[in-house]
Order: sequence, then C-alpha cells, then structure tokens
Amino acid sequence: MPTTMASLALLAALLPVVFVSGENASCPADWTLLQDMCLWISDEELPYWRAYEECKNNGSHLTYIESAQEDFLLAGALSVKGKESVWIGLNDLEIDNVFVWVDNEPLTYSNFHEGDPAVTGPHAEENCVAMTSAKNYQWSSEYCFDHRAFVCRKDLQ
Repeated sequence: MPTTMASLALLAALLPVVFVSGENASCPADWTLLQDMCLWISDEELPYWRAYEECKNNGSHLTYIESAQEDFLLAGALSVKGKESVWIGLNDLEIDNVFVWVDNEPLTYSNFHEGDPAVTGPHAEENCVAMTSAKNYQWSSEYCFDHRAFVCRKDLQ
C-alpha cells in the first residue's frame, strides 16, 4: 500500500492514540513508545555506519520494519517530527541486491519506492536504505556515506 500525504495527515491526527511520548515506564525519557517498541528519532545526521554505532551504543539498533502497519506508523511519526530523510536498518552491504536487516534477519516485508532499489547504472552502489519524505516515506536505496537522521529501535518484548 503506497503511503500518500493525505493518509499521513490522517495518521498525524490519530497518532496521539497509538503514539505515546516521553514519560512512560516502558521507554527511556527521550524515546517514543509506538505499539510494542521504543523509537528514538535522531536530530543529528550521520553516515549509515555511524548511525548504526550510535544506536548500538544506546543498547538498540537501527530500526527494522516487519509490516505495513509498522511502516505506516513510522512514516506518520517521521512526518509529525518533520523529518525529510532517515536511515533504517536495511542494507545490501554483504551481498549485492540481497537486502537484510542489521541483525542479519532477511527481508520479509518491503516498501521500496518505484525504481528502488537501484540495481544497475550510476546508482547501483547505493547499498543502505532510507525513508524520505520526497518519496512519501517509501524506502529508497542511498549512498551509505550520505549524512541523514536515523531511527533507533528497542523492542519491549
């Protein structure tokens, strides 16, 4: 299901129902509770590998997305926070065109924008994945050395 700006606006209106922030017992104070996970959306922009390390240093990992519902909720959260582009924990650094999450879990759900991931031509070396507002928060393969905000995730289970 492609994400549209109208559906993101509707989600923004509904987020207070599922999107609890700050002072809850389940997530650290500067993290956000979204369903059964804690998310931290950075303000700092880093290359992919540094974003990965930053999440790891916080006892978390770059976010993974397992369903259309998680993807839609995260896109809404990014829209509400005004984020243009963020790293997620998906890449094909080990085997070209075989995308896996940073914990080496295989890709079981995806929401790549039309034309992504780039597999040939001048963009074939885009090995890390971001969500961008310019593509309605659908996924896009990007150069890993680009500086972007990022999303860290801790599961509550």
